Amino acid sequence: MSTSDWFDDIYAEWDARSSFSRAAHTKFQELVERGIPASNIVIERIDGVEDLKNDWNSWSKYNVVEGLYVYSHGYSEGPVVYCGGDIDFWKSTPKLNFSSNAEAIFYGCNTANESFAQNFANSQNVVTYAQTDYASFSHDEIIRQRITDLDTSLGVYLHPYTWGFKLMKYENSFTTWYDSVFGEWNFSGQGKRFEPCETTD
Repeated sequence: MSTSDWFDDIYAEWDARSSFSRAAHTKFQELVERGIPASNIVIERIDGVEDLKNDWNSWSKYNVVEGLYVYSHGYSEGPVVYCGGDIDFWKSTPKLNFSSNAEAIFYGCNTANESFAQNFANSQNVVTYAQTDYASFSHDEIIRQRITDLDTSLGVYLHPYTWGFKLMKYENSFTTWYDSVFGEWNFSGQGKRFEPCETTD
């Protein structure tokens, strides 16, 4: 069955169980908990490059955009949408009205590894984060806790996690101590940061 044959109830089921969708809805939940009205947050499922173009055109009409969070597969040329064909879009992305405090975060694998992220930061005049390695889903942002595929729970994050040691601080009412803990850690936070207007080589 192709997606063109899907009914609304099938899409609803897919949205509930897709790891990318669960990560996006986790971000939505966090933004609401930070005090941002739910009515000010837009979640869009992108089913192909035409969807991407149409949604982007709608977003370009917003008076102000405070943040853009893209959960997708990715590679060095940028995010990947269903059926591909988006590389030319990312080379000449229409300008959004980002605020001076806005951020754009691309969570897809390896999106920081060529000129895509810096070019996006420059052309959109927005601080941009992208990933330098392969990203994985986790129930924790700091140390990887593998998720159950096709589950419907939230609390899902998409980051690169690398095996290594991390210095952890512990304390109680009597003392403070540190311990080096081995695990699959997110050492890069939201990703590599790209400031607008930097030059690219």
